[in-house]
Order: sequence, then structure tokens, then C-alpha cells
Amino acid sequence: MASPGTAGPVGPFPGRVGADEAAQEEYDKLRRRVLWSLPYGLYVLGSRAQIGMEDRRNGMTVNWATVAPRYPALMAPSRLPFGATLAA
Repeated sequence: MASPGTAGPVGPFPGRVGADEAAQEEYDKLRRRVLWSLPYGLYVLGSRAQIGMEDRRNGMTVNWATVAPRYPALMAPSRLPFGATLAA
């Protein structure tokens, strides 16, 4: 795995990708393609956290999102201060 500012795939990578460099390269290409081609629209943004033995999932609608100017690229959604999320 390369460090930011160098060539090659940049982590973090999900556990399903593992340490295989070819899988990391493929995941990095897919992540870049998705993040750099965000069209305007309404999105459903989901997250997941492992808290102890419990798998917590969360979802919310987002009507504005952009790519954060950092390496690796991250998505930066907006949220109203009085907004609510739906936890499952």
C-alpha cells in the first residue's frame, strides 16, 4: 500500500479486500471512479459500525455531496443541524 502523495493504491481498505495488492489496486480504481463522477442528485448515505458484538447500521438522505480535497479522495456530504438519521 502506498502512502499519500505517492503512486499506487492508497488505503484504508475494507477487510474483504485483504492484503492482496491486485485486489487493493482494483478497489482503489473503483473508489476513485465512483467518487470523481458524483452527479447531482439525491443520495442515500449509509454507514456501519461494530460496537462490541452489535453491528450498527445507519442511513440518511443527502442532497449535496462533493469530493473532499485530500488524498485519498473522500466524500463530503452536507447535513442540516436539525436533520435526523434512521438507524437500523
